[in-house]
Amino acid sequence: DGFWYLTAYCRLARAMRSFRLDRVRNAVAVDESFSPPGDPEASMDGIPVDGSIPEVVLDLDDSARWVAEQYPNRGTEEVDGGLRVVIPVTAERWLERLLLRLGPAARIVEAPKGQGDELRHAAAIRILARYR
Repeated sequence: DGFWYLTAYCRLARAMRSFRLDRVRNAVAVDESFSPPGDPEASMDGIPVDGSIPEVVLDLDDSARWVAEQYPNRGTEEVDGGLRVVIPVTAERWLERLLLRLGPAARIVEAPKGQGDELRHAAAIRILARYR
């Protein structure tokens, strides 16, 4: 959707976090130095794939294997004629759009409360309401 993200050290969380730049209200330069831990290239597109943010586990049909190549993920596994993928979720709206786009080609195996089938269902109702 054209949003920019910044991966940076969060002093409050004392860990690396992804920040959506249009949501940053204030930034202050401080006279401190910081050396990031590990490999800064370890996460695709600056999205942490270390389990530090909510994740959803999806079983994808063969037609949806592209998801594992296009989006950051924490791993894949072959399962009964498809692919299981663990995807970090930076925003519920992003997950809604992905689930609606995939339709029956994706089955939610595991998700944080409110980010599974109920999220997909609520998004579908909201979209259908626009056409009434």
